[in-house]
Amino acid sequence: MVIGPKPFYPVLGIPAVLILSPRPAMREPKTNIILSNPGVPRRWGTKYEGKPQPDVRRDHGYVMITAIRHFFLLLLLAIFCTAETVKIRPGDWAQPIVASSLGNFYRVSDELYRSGQPTAADIPDLKALGIKSVLSLRHYWRDSREFERADMSSIQYKMDASSLSVADLIAVLRLIRTAPKPILLHCWRGSDRTGFIVAGYRMVFMNWNPTEAVDELRLGGFGYHESSYPNIARMLRGMDVTAVRQAVFNDAVRVPPTPALAGIASPAVQESK
Repeated sequence: MVIGPKPFYPVLGIPAVLILSPRPAMREPKTNIILSNPGVPRRWGTKYEGKPQPDVRRDHGYVMITAIRHFFLLLLLAIFCTAETVKIRPGDWAQPIVASSLGNFYRVSDELYRSGQPTAADIPDLKALGIKSVLSLRHYWRDSREFERADMSSIQYKMDASSLSVADLIAVLRLIRTAPKPILLHCWRGSDRTGFIVAGYRMVFMNWNPTEAVDELRLGGFGYHESSYPNIARMLRGMDVTAVRQAVFNDAVRVPPTPALAGIASPAVQESK
């Protein structure tokens, strides 16, 4: 599978033609003979009297073509300088689960799966994969009680994609560490909040470096909305992974409260059968 932006060749062909086409010839400037005229102010009738003067007006077509050339040249430079390198999807990235009704459904590792919002109709698929826990990151939605009736632990940790913190990451990774496995991690679409936690899981549990984890987040096809939530990738790149790992595996390390969850008595709710 090839990932990365696909060039739109018909569009790129237009600026290429404009840039590579021969330079249009500019017409010779016209000259005007300004003669004395009693009706013209004195400075026009004496200083330039009888002298040919070049017309300052340029060929409008030439000016327009030149401006368009410069615009498309800068546009092409911007496209090629910012484009991702096209490459084959790495085999250690999350692999899609096929033939399932559950959206954005991937296997991250033997112990962790990720997806969009599951429903009771997805329980047969989850049971077939041996899922024992479902961890929701949604703030205003509670998973169906049917998961509990199907002997799966139902866990909820409320998160907001616009105000995530390292404290959120530590708290959720602790829940993943102690929950029955395999575990399904999800939010609404399975893109941003889920992607943040999975990237942290990669670094803390699987010893990936930040560049590898963020590449999977951005290019893995999960729908990460980078323009809306650039804070996610920025936080992951600048995170002290060693300190986070120590906090995840040592419950004695106190995690500071998350500002986004201030005032919520119990941000993490675990319900196990």
